[in-house]
Amino acid sequence: MAWKHALLLATPILIIGCGSDAPEAIGVPEPAVQADRLSDPAPSPSLVFTIKSIEDISYPGTIRMVARVVVDVNSIPAVEQLRSVSTAVWVENGKRIDEFTVFIYLPEMNHNSVAYAIGEFSPEGVRSFKINEASLFDHPWYGETETAKRQAETRAAFEQVVAVAGKHDYSISIAAEPPVGNNMAVRITTDFPDQTVMNVSIGRQHWLQGSTDTYSGELYQSYSAVKDGEITFVASLDDSKWINEHKELVSADVGFGPITRISDEIEISVLYTPMGNQPESVVSVLGKRGEHVSGDGADDSLRGLVTYRLEKALVFPVVN
Repeated sequence: MAWKHALLLATPILIIGCGSDAPEAIGVPEPAVQADRLSDPAPSPSLVFTIKSIEDISYPGTIRMVARVVVDVNSIPAVEQLRSVSTAVWVENGKRIDEFTVFIYLPEMNHNSVAYAIGEFSPEGVRSFKINEASLFDHPWYGETETAKRQAETRAAFEQVVAVAGKHDYSISIAAEPPVGNNMAVRITTDFPDQTVMNVSIGRQHWLQGSTDTYSGELYQSYSAVKDGEITFVASLDDSKWINEHKELVSADVGFGPITRISDEIEISVLYTPMGNQPESVVSVLGKRGEHVSGDGADDSLRGLVTYRLEKALVFPVVN
């Protein structure tokens, strides 16, 4: 049965409901006694909370317990309020425990998962208290966190730069000559600035036994710079390397099934990203975050970063 608690600022009484109509009043040590044992300030404004569970996870030589607590709030409370809750739970349940941890959750959080606030205590008092805003990433209140606010500010600044500097629609095209044996000559043409570094890769899709996922075997990969509006290269397309590497994984029994089907097509991919070692001459045109890049292959879904990708599939059966 879960216990209901209310931490009250105006009185040193902790109200605990255990399912009965008449709550039981339990005295809390006088503030002077707590000050000797804790470095924390006195509790700030009151919060109602529920102890969902207290678990004994002791190990040889050390008594360790974990309390999971849900606070009854309508928005993200102040850090000091949550700190006061963790202190109250420790005072009542863990003052003589070697290691006592209080996990605090907000409404709608899974209290068996990552907590929003964590208090660590020893018999001498609080050892640490921290807030984990990442635990709210899928929570309706994530927008209230400082992390989300900083992200919004970054996004607003990015959009302001774009509004001032404007964007340009860039383009990339891929052409390949008929292969000679396993060798294929590829020409990439683009209006991206000269010296722009592109990630160029060629892969072949295949499928594994017991899985519906699609995998890609690597045939070619390089980081190449645009020169005179082009990137040209000759790729030696040898499927035996990635096929043999996969067979070794199957033999090692690390969770990969054998290959059941291999596509007759290869896929050539060209990717621009502002991350990495783009020359300053390129950054001055495209922007530090690619904010001046637009066009059919542009993707601005990475929270302030713009990438550009083009892919082309060509028939090139596996050579046995």
